Amino acid sequence: RQRLAVDQAAVRRAQAGKRAHQALRQARQTGADPYAVSTQVILTYLKDKLGQPVVGLTRSALAALLAETAVTESAAAQLLALLDQSDLARFAPGSQQGGDDLLAATEQLINHLEQEIQLV
Repeated sequence: RQRLAVDQAAVRRAQAGKRAHQALRQARQTGADPYAVSTQVILTYLKDKLGQPVVGLTRSALAALLAETAVTESAAAQLLALLDQSDLARFAPGSQQGGDDLLAATEQLINHLEQEIQLV
């Protein structure tokens, strides 16, 4: 039973990037809210890749967790900036612009994190 749980976690880690890219592709095709999608994709990717939930963590706790996994400071800063940008666009009236750019930036971030997190 324990081995099955470990294997499932390994599969989630291995497929995290692929699932993130699929979600971004689907969001583009369906016209889903890019700001909500960006946040959800990033948080789901991190949960799957790191093997622990990240929803509800403060920005400083998330930054500390990323530092523990050998993610560079610049990549962590980019991730936090994307989350902040998504939140601002979702919750501040009149600030929604550049949704396609945000999805592209999210995709680039996932690609970068895939390389960095695999080095651990």
